[in-house]
Amino acid sequence: MNSSKGVFSFIPIYGIRRHRLLRDGEGITTLIAFCGCPLCCKYCINPNSLLKSSATEYLSPILLKHRVEQDELYYLATGGGITFGGGEPLLYFDFISNFTELCNKKWKINIETSLNVPKYAVGRVIPFVDKMIVDIKDMNPYIYEQYTGHSNEKVVENLKYILDLGYAHKVQIRIPLIPHFNTETDRIKSKGILNEMGFFNIEDLIYDADIESVRLKEIIDVENNGKVICGVLKRIRVAIAESNNIEFTPYNCEHIFCHTGTCPLCEKELIDIKHAIILKKCKCDNNR
Repeated sequence: MNSSKGVFSFIPIYGIRRHRLLRDGEGITTLIAFCGCPLCCKYCINPNSLLKSSATEYLSPILLKHRVEQDELYYLATGGGITFGGGEPLLYFDFISNFTELCNKKWKINIETSLNVPKYAVGRVIPFVDKMIVDIKDMNPYIYEQYTGHSNEKVVENLKYILDLGYAHKVQIRIPLIPHFNTETDRIKSKGILNEMGFFNIEDLIYDADIESVRLKEIIDVENNGKVICGVLKRIRVAIAESNNIEFTPYNCEHIFCHTGTCPLCEKELIDIKHAIILKKCKCDNNR
Protein backbone atom coordinates (compact mmCIF):
# COMPACT_ATOMS: atom_id res chain seq x y z
CA MET A 1 0.00 0.00 0.00
CA ASN A 2 1.32 3.43 -0.88
CA SER A 3 1.79 5.97 1.88
CA SER A 4 -0.61 8.84 2.43
CA LYS A 5 2.24 11.15 1.40
CA GLY A 6 2.01 9.77 -2.14
CA VAL A 7 -1.72 10.33 -2.24
CA PHE A 8 -1.17 14.03 -1.52
CA SER A 9 1.85 14.59 -3.81
CA PHE A 10 1.19 17.32 -6.38
CA ILE A 11 2.34 17.08 -9.99
CA PRO A 12 1.96 19.43 -13.02
CA ILE A 13 -0.97 18.72 -15.32
CA TYR A 14 -1.28 20.41 -18.70
CA GLY A 15 -4.90 19.56 -19.33
CA ILE A 16 -7.91 17.34 -18.57
CA ARG A 17 -10.11 16.42 -21.53
CA ARG A 18 -13.41 14.69 -20.87
CA HIS A 19 -15.66 12.63 -23.11
CA ARG A 20 -13.00 11.11 -25.36
CA LEU A 21 -15.08 8.60 -27.31
CA LEU A 22 -13.07 5.57 -28.53
CA ARG A 23 -9.99 7.78 -28.99
CA ASP A 24 -7.68 6.87 -26.12
CA GLY A 25 -8.90 3.41 -25.22
CA GLU A 26 -12.23 1.64 -25.08
CA GLY A 27 -15.49 3.43 -24.30
CA ILE A 28 -15.60 6.97 -22.94
CA THR A 29 -12.35 8.13 -21.42
CA THR A 30 -10.92 11.18 -19.71
CA LEU A 31 -7.47 12.15 -20.96
CA ILE A 32 -5.02 13.46 -18.36
CA ALA A 33 -2.07 15.28 -19.98
CA PHE A 34 1.04 15.55 -17.82
CA CYS A 35 3.85 18.06 -18.26
CA GLY A 36 7.36 16.93 -19.07
CA CYS A 37 8.93 14.60 -21.65
CA PRO A 38 12.43 13.15 -22.18
CA LEU A 39 12.19 13.51 -25.99
CA CYS A 40 12.47 16.47 -28.36
CA CYS A 41 10.36 15.24 -31.29
CA LYS A 42 10.50 17.47 -34.36
CA TYR A 43 6.71 17.40 -34.89
CA CYS A 44 5.59 17.41 -31.27
CA ILE A 45 1.87 18.14 -31.39
CA ASN A 46 1.84 19.45 -27.83
CA PRO A 47 5.17 21.28 -27.28
CA ASN A 48 3.79 23.37 -24.43
CA SER A 49 3.44 20.20 -22.36
CA LEU A 50 7.22 19.76 -22.40
CA LEU A 51 7.68 22.46 -19.75
CA LYS A 52 6.41 22.23 -16.19
CA SER A 53 5.86 25.98 -16.32
CA SER A 54 3.07 25.29 -18.82
CA ALA A 55 1.04 23.42 -16.22
CA THR A 56 -2.55 24.62 -15.98
CA GLU A 57 -2.74 23.26 -12.45
CA TYR A 58 -1.01 21.05 -9.89
CA LEU A 59 -3.07 18.14 -8.57
CA SER A 60 -2.58 15.26 -6.16
CA PRO A 61 -3.97 11.77 -6.89
CA ILE A 62 -6.88 12.30 -4.52
CA LEU A 63 -7.77 15.70 -6.01
CA LEU A 64 -7.57 14.28 -9.53
CA LYS A 65 -9.90 11.45 -8.52
CA HIS A 66 -12.46 14.00 -7.30
CA ARG A 67 -12.16 15.85 -10.62
CA VAL A 68 -12.69 12.85 -12.91
CA GLU A 69 -15.18 10.75 -10.96
CA GLN A 70 -18.03 12.98 -12.18
CA ASP A 71 -17.97 10.81 -15.33
CA GLU A 72 -17.85 7.47 -13.52
CA LEU A 73 -21.28 6.44 -14.85
CA TYR A 74 -19.95 6.88 -18.39
CA TYR A 75 -16.84 4.81 -17.62
CA LEU A 76 -18.85 1.95 -16.12
CA ALA A 77 -21.52 1.97 -18.83
CA THR A 78 -19.08 1.94 -21.76
CA GLY A 79 -16.05 0.09 -20.41
CA GLY A 80 -14.06 3.31 -20.40
CA GLY A 81 -11.92 5.07 -17.82
CA ILE A 82 -8.78 7.17 -17.56
CA THR A 83 -6.01 7.63 -20.12
CA PHE A 84 -2.74 9.21 -19.01
CA GLY A 85 -0.84 11.09 -21.71
CA GLY A 86 1.33 14.14 -22.00
CA GLY A 87 4.15 14.78 -22.26
CA GLU A 88 5.38 11.47 -20.93
CA PRO A 89 3.09 10.07 -18.20
CA LEU A 90 5.54 7.39 -17.06
CA LEU A 91 7.69 10.14 -15.57
CA TYR A 92 4.96 10.10 -12.90
CA PHE A 93 4.56 6.35 -12.40
CA ASP A 94 4.16 6.68 -8.61
CA PHE A 95 1.40 9.25 -9.06
CA ILE A 96 -0.43 6.95 -11.50
CA SER A 97 -0.08 4.03 -9.11
CA ASN A 98 -1.41 6.03 -6.16
CA PHE A 99 -4.28 7.39 -8.23
CA THR A 100 -5.28 3.92 -9.44
CA GLU A 101 -5.41 2.58 -5.87
CA LEU A 102 -7.99 5.25 -5.03
CA CYS A 103 -10.26 4.54 -7.99
CA ASN A 104 -13.08 2.13 -8.70
CA LYS A 105 -11.38 -1.07 -9.88
CA LYS A 106 -13.83 -1.24 -12.80
CA TRP A 107 -12.34 1.88 -14.39
CA LYS A 108 -10.01 1.11 -17.30
CA ILE A 109 -6.54 2.62 -16.93
CA ASN A 110 -4.62 3.40 -20.14
CA ILE A 111 -1.23 5.00 -20.69
CA GLU A 112 0.01 6.70 -23.87
CA THR A 113 3.80 6.54 -23.78
CA SER A 114 7.00 6.62 -25.81
CA LEU A 115 8.48 3.95 -23.47
CA ASN A 116 11.70 5.97 -23.39
CA VAL A 117 11.82 5.80 -19.60
CA PRO A 118 13.68 3.72 -17.00
CA LYS A 119 12.61 0.08 -16.83
CA TYR A 120 11.45 0.35 -13.21
CA ALA A 121 8.82 2.91 -14.28
CA VAL A 122 7.30 0.36 -16.66
CA GLY A 123 7.46 -2.40 -14.07
CA ARG A 124 5.64 -0.23 -11.57
CA VAL A 125 2.51 0.25 -13.69
CA ILE A 126 2.27 -2.59 -16.21
CA PRO A 127 0.63 -5.07 -13.78
CA PHE A 128 -2.50 -2.92 -13.30
CA VAL A 129 -2.66 -1.02 -16.61
CA ASP A 130 -5.36 -2.21 -19.00
CA LYS A 131 -3.73 -0.84 -22.15
CA MET A 132 -0.35 0.70 -22.88
CA ILE A 133 -0.46 2.68 -26.14
CA VAL A 134 3.13 3.03 -27.36
CA ASP A 135 4.19 5.57 -29.99
CA ILE A 136 7.25 3.71 -31.20
CA LYS A 137 8.39 6.39 -33.72
CA ASP A 138 10.65 4.01 -35.69
CA MET A 139 12.63 0.91 -34.74
CA ASN A 140 15.64 2.09 -36.77
CA PRO A 141 18.01 3.64 -34.16
CA TYR A 142 19.32 6.27 -36.61
CA ILE A 143 15.84 7.44 -37.70
CA TYR A 144 14.65 7.46 -34.10
CA GLU A 145 17.54 9.62 -32.91
CA GLN A 146 17.22 12.02 -35.85
CA TYR A 147 13.56 12.56 -35.05
CA THR A 148 13.56 12.56 -31.24
CA GLY A 149 17.10 13.67 -30.39
CA HIS A 150 17.55 10.55 -28.24
CA SER A 151 18.49 6.89 -28.47
CA ASN A 152 15.80 4.20 -28.57
CA GLU A 153 17.80 1.77 -26.40
CA LYS A 154 15.42 2.19 -23.45
CA VAL A 155 12.44 1.64 -25.74
CA VAL A 156 13.77 -1.70 -27.00
CA GLU A 157 14.80 -2.72 -23.49
CA ASN A 158 11.31 -1.95 -22.16
CA LEU A 159 9.60 -3.86 -24.97
CA LYS A 160 11.67 -6.93 -24.12
CA TYR A 161 10.92 -6.41 -20.43
CA ILE A 162 7.17 -6.32 -21.10
CA LEU A 163 7.47 -9.54 -23.11
CA ASP A 164 9.42 -11.23 -20.30
CA LEU A 165 6.69 -10.24 -17.83
CA GLY A 166 4.01 -11.74 -20.10
CA TYR A 167 2.14 -8.49 -20.76
CA ALA A 168 2.50 -8.17 -24.56
CA HIS A 169 -1.30 -8.47 -24.87
CA LYS A 170 -1.67 -5.14 -23.04
CA VAL A 171 0.42 -3.24 -25.58
CA GLN A 172 -0.91 -1.40 -28.63
CA ILE A 173 1.91 -0.04 -30.78
CA ARG A 174 1.59 2.91 -33.14
CA ILE A 175 4.05 3.22 -36.01
CA PRO A 176 3.90 6.64 -37.67
CA LEU A 177 4.89 7.66 -41.15
CA ILE A 178 6.99 10.74 -40.38
CA PRO A 179 7.51 13.22 -43.24
CA HIS A 180 11.22 13.74 -44.07
CA PHE A 181 12.33 11.12 -41.51
CA ASN A 182 11.08 7.65 -42.49
CA THR A 183 9.35 5.93 -45.39
CA GLU A 184 6.68 3.29 -45.84
CA THR A 185 9.51 0.77 -46.30
CA ASP A 186 10.98 1.81 -42.94
CA ARG A 187 7.60 1.38 -41.32
CA ILE A 188 7.21 -2.12 -42.77
CA LYS A 189 10.66 -3.01 -41.42
CA SER A 190 9.70 -1.69 -37.97
CA LYS A 191 6.53 -3.77 -38.02
CA GLY A 192 8.54 -6.87 -38.96
CA ILE A 193 10.94 -6.35 -36.06
CA LEU A 194 8.05 -5.93 -33.63
CA ASN A 195 6.29 -9.03 -34.96
CA GLU A 196 9.46 -11.06 -34.50
CA MET A 197 9.68 -9.82 -30.91
CA GLY A 198 6.10 -10.92 -30.25
CA PHE A 199 3.96 -7.78 -30.68
CA PHE A 200 1.04 -7.92 -33.10
CA ASN A 201 -1.41 -5.20 -32.00
CA ILE A 202 0.06 -2.56 -34.29
CA GLU A 203 -1.56 0.56 -35.75
CA ASP A 204 -0.29 2.76 -38.60
CA LEU A 205 -0.28 6.54 -38.19
CA ILE A 206 0.67 9.49 -40.36
CA TYR A 207 2.30 12.53 -38.77
CA ASP A 208 1.64 16.01 -40.11
CA ALA A 209 4.70 18.24 -40.33
CA ASP A 210 2.46 21.32 -40.11
CA ILE A 211 1.64 21.38 -36.42
CA GLU A 212 -0.60 24.44 -36.75
CA SER A 213 -2.77 22.63 -39.30
CA VAL A 214 -3.07 19.70 -36.88
CA ARG A 215 -4.32 22.02 -34.14
CA LEU A 216 -6.76 23.69 -36.54
CA LYS A 217 -8.06 20.26 -37.60
CA GLU A 218 -8.68 19.34 -33.96
CA ILE A 219 -10.71 22.54 -33.49
CA ILE A 220 -12.74 21.81 -36.62
CA ASP A 221 -13.30 18.22 -35.52
CA VAL A 222 -14.70 19.44 -32.22
CA GLU A 223 -17.07 21.79 -34.03
CA ASN A 224 -18.17 19.15 -36.55
CA ASN A 225 -18.36 16.15 -34.24
CA GLY A 226 -19.16 17.82 -30.93
CA LYS A 227 -22.93 17.62 -31.32
CA VAL A 228 -22.64 14.02 -32.47
CA ILE A 229 -20.73 13.15 -29.30
CA CYS A 230 -23.29 15.11 -27.28
CA GLY A 231 -26.07 12.99 -28.79
CA VAL A 232 -24.17 9.79 -28.00
CA LEU A 233 -23.71 10.87 -24.38
CA LYS A 234 -27.44 11.60 -24.07
CA ARG A 235 -28.30 8.12 -25.37
CA ILE A 236 -25.86 6.61 -22.88
CA ARG A 237 -27.52 8.52 -20.03
CA VAL A 238 -30.92 7.20 -21.12
CA ALA A 239 -29.51 3.66 -21.22
CA ILE A 240 -27.97 4.04 -17.75
CA ALA A 241 -31.30 5.19 -16.32
CA GLU A 242 -33.19 2.33 -17.97
CA SER A 243 -30.71 -0.31 -16.79
CA ASN A 244 -31.12 0.96 -13.21
CA ASN A 245 -34.95 1.17 -13.47
CA ILE A 246 -34.90 4.91 -12.86
CA GLU A 247 -37.54 7.25 -14.23
CA PHE A 248 -35.73 9.75 -16.37
CA THR A 249 -36.90 12.34 -18.88
CA PRO A 250 -34.04 13.90 -20.89
CA TYR A 251 -33.92 17.66 -21.21
CA ASN A 252 -34.51 19.16 -24.64
CA CYS A 253 -30.97 20.49 -24.90
CA GLU A 254 -30.11 22.43 -28.06
CA HIS A 255 -26.33 22.42 -27.36
CA ILE A 256 -26.10 25.97 -28.67
CA PHE A 257 -23.24 27.21 -26.54
CA CYS A 258 -21.38 23.97 -25.87
CA HIS A 259 -20.82 21.17 -28.35
CA THR A 260 -19.02 18.58 -26.22
CA GLY A 261 -21.62 17.37 -23.74
CA THR A 262 -20.67 19.74 -20.95
CA CYS A 263 -23.50 22.26 -21.19
CA PRO A 264 -25.39 22.83 -17.89
CA LEU A 265 -28.41 20.74 -18.89
CA CYS A 266 -26.28 17.78 -20.00
CA GLU A 267 -24.28 17.92 -16.77
CA LYS A 268 -27.45 18.19 -14.69
CA GLU A 269 -28.87 15.07 -16.35
CA LEU A 270 -25.78 13.12 -15.33
CA ILE A 271 -25.94 14.42 -11.75
CA ASP A 272 -29.67 13.66 -11.47
CA ILE A 273 -29.16 10.08 -12.61
CA LYS A 274 -26.25 9.60 -10.22
CA HIS A 275 -28.28 10.93 -7.27
CA ALA A 276 -31.23 8.71 -8.21
CA ILE A 277 -28.98 5.63 -8.27
CA ILE A 278 -27.53 6.51 -4.86
CA LEU A 279 -30.98 7.14 -3.39
CA LYS A 280 -32.29 3.85 -4.73
CA LYS A 281 -29.32 1.97 -3.27
CA CYS A 282 -29.83 3.62 0.13
CA LYS A 283 -33.51 2.59 0.13
CA CYS A 284 -32.59 -0.99 -0.73
CA ASP A 285 -29.99 -1.08 2.05
CA ASN A 286 -32.50 0.28 4.60
CA ASN A 287 -35.10 -2.32 3.64
CA ARG A 288 -32.78 -5.25 4.33
